[in-house]
Amino acid sequence: MRRSDFVSGWASIGLAAFLASASAVWAAPGDVVVKPDWTRKPPAEDIWPAYPDAARRAGVIGKARIECKVAVSGRLEQCEALSESPAGWGFGAAALAMTKYFTWRPETVNGVSIGGVPVVIPFDFGASSGEYGAVVIAAFDRDARFPRLFDPIWSRAPTRAQVEAAFPPKALGKVDSGYAILRCRLAPTGLLIDCNDLAESPPEFGFGAAALTLASRFALSVADYKPAELKGVSVDIPVSFLATGRPAPRLVAPQWVSTLDAANLTVVFPREAVAAGVSRGGGVLKCRATHEGRLAECQVISESPEGLGFGQAVLKAADFMAMNPWSMDGAPVDDAVIQVPITLALPEPSAKP
Repeated sequence: MRRSDFVSGWASIGLAAFLASASAVWAAPGDVVVKPDWTRKPPAEDIWPAYPDAARRAGVIGKARIECKVAVSGRLEQCEALSESPAGWGFGAAALAMTKYFTWRPETVNGVSIGGVPVVIPFDFGASSGEYGAVVIAAFDRDARFPRLFDPIWSRAPTRAQVEAAFPPKALGKVDSGYAILRCRLAPTGLLIDCNDLAESPPEFGFGAAALTLASRFALSVADYKPAELKGVSVDIPVSFLATGRPAPRLVAPQWVSTLDAANLTVVFPREAVAAGVSRGGGVLKCRATHEGRLAECQVISESPEGLGFGQAVLKAADFMAMNPWSMDGAPVDDAVIQVPITLALPEPSAKP
């Protein structure tokens, strides 16, 4: 069992936000501009599962700042960590992991929603209590009121066609994207039960109900868990909707579940490089992701060093790689285009005693 996947808690975390830019670049003088704003901030039980495990155990509290863009659907995208304090404890990554719980009202110019407006969100992981510290963290670690599986690995997830087919009829012709969050309990088999729509954006178009129709198509990969370990555990699932005909978005940060291991490294490493005494190289691939999370139709964009077979080597390495079939942004990965940098490095020879 991967202990760090499960976290429970009861306190809250300080959370604020401010616009990264003072005015919309799309607005002209005289335009009526309404800035982006929250439609949902997560409660404590949503935030605590992301608290860095090592920091929690050590009694360390911290802060982070991230920058995201607000999509027309109201979800946050293209997020990146700007800073974290203290460094090295994972607070930046924790803040990024929480963005799936946020929904926003996008910026509007003369009543038209505009996507891509940047916002900066500061997180204070110790703002809930003046007496917050190691003692509170220890109590929080023993509290099992909010058992939650964070960033699950799915053995099965909806396809892009199934998500498109679930696009709510009420939204057709009015909005071309939407977002919802499901909260479900996990059955010992990995299937989802007792699901509820936790949030939806934009509201009143039925995206929450549409997400519920997809719940039966998810199944958790249960190989790492005993059935008793999943008892009473819940999971939150973001679901992003695009109207039919919209191209699959570029996949930026896949969640890899298998990569090239040391045993297979020697199989794919180019013999030309070995003969030349080169022990490190690689390349960049452009691939299409399949529904199962595999890489297909890969093409070599670049290799380094050139002329030693690293282009063909990284193509072979792609056969050993697989990603979670449901992205952290809440979308199926099938048909998404992805650039994959791969580095191949032979281990240094052991020094003779």
